[in-house]
Amino acid sequence: MKKRLLAVLLCAVMALSLGACGDSNKDDTQKDSNKDVKQPSITTLADYKDFATILTGDYEVTDEKVKAYFSNVVYSAGIGVMEVKDRDTVQKGDIVKTDYKGYLDGVAFDGGAATDQWIDVANNCGIDTSTGESAGGFIAGFTDGLVGAKVGEKTSHNVTFPDNYGNADLAGKETTFEFTVKAIYAEVTPETITDAMVAETFKKSYDVSTVADFMQIMKEEVAYNFLINYVIEKSTFDIPEEYLNYRLEEYQELFTELYCTKVDLKTYLSYYGTTLDAIKVQWAASLQSQIKAELVFEAIVKDAGLKVDEEELSDYVATIMTTAGTLEGNDFFAKEENIYKMLGVGNVAEGKAYFLNQEAVRDYVIENYQ
Repeated sequence: MKKRLLAVLLCAVMALSLGACGDSNKDDTQKDSNKDVKQPSITTLADYKDFATILTGDYEVTDEKVKAYFSNVVYSAGIGVMEVKDRDTVQKGDIVKTDYKGYLDGVAFDGGAATDQWIDVANNCGIDTSTGESAGGFIAGFTDGLVGAKVGEKTSHNVTFPDNYGNADLAGKETTFEFTVKAIYAEVTPETITDAMVAETFKKSYDVSTVADFMQIMKEEVAYNFLINYVIEKSTFDIPEEYLNYRLEEYQELFTELYCTKVDLKTYLSYYGTTLDAIKVQWAASLQSQIKAELVFEAIVKDAGLKVDEEELSDYVATIMTTAGTLEGNDFFAKEENIYKMLGVGNVAEGKAYFLNQEAVRDYVIENYQ
């Protein structure tokens, strides 16, 4: 089993969480067999062998798409930005880490200060350095005065709040913001990542030590994802409603166990501005996609006569359990079945089959992709 799959699935393990609300000490019991529930099936498997035809148009593996995938991977790995050390003056395209404080008529106003704020200067917004996504925009002109500022020095400039600003005390008023730039950063790109960074960050998960090898894997991953998405979109399925409801009920129980140890599910969801009915629609859509993927992987393995290798599965799952447990800060993922369930897979046997089939198909795609 290739190490590179670890990073992909670990992200999936964490994808459906809204944020933990406490440790779970509930004893887990395996859900009764679903053998009496009508099972889903794939009625037509789309062509998966003609890569040259499939990987065209929207599915073409372009440099732009590879770079976008690269960006997601490096941000997820915690190295989406790196400190700029060959200059100390902020340029427009930089990301800066700064403290700032706002003043109205020389007096600091409430809500106008922040410490260790990450700012995307060119886009006038905060930035989430774990994803590269915007962490909220600022009022017009807020970051203008940062261009030309030096690390370690204070700089200030005037900013006028819009007339329709929510705080009447600030609406239409000219204020002064004082900044102290602590460090300058730039996004990590295929051109700026180094062999040392690759080896340090991705040796364990992708088994690579050079930029060239890492970028080849990024290209392969894009091709693999495109091909699988194509096959899922073009295949036809029979997913009985009773089976989907079974999986949905199973996932709701899991979600409740993991996140709702101190309040009931409806109250917990209200904290995030959603309802049980709304979240169940999202879960059902995700589970339908998951079920389709399970069926496609199983069908390709059977159709192509692929070998399913269980040799490294135990170590692989153990690594996910350890890492996911660290991220969540509790012992929920100390139980193997919870890894599979958090991915939206059914029981342990179904989870193992999914992992093994997926990796067999991945190997098949990568070995045949030119």
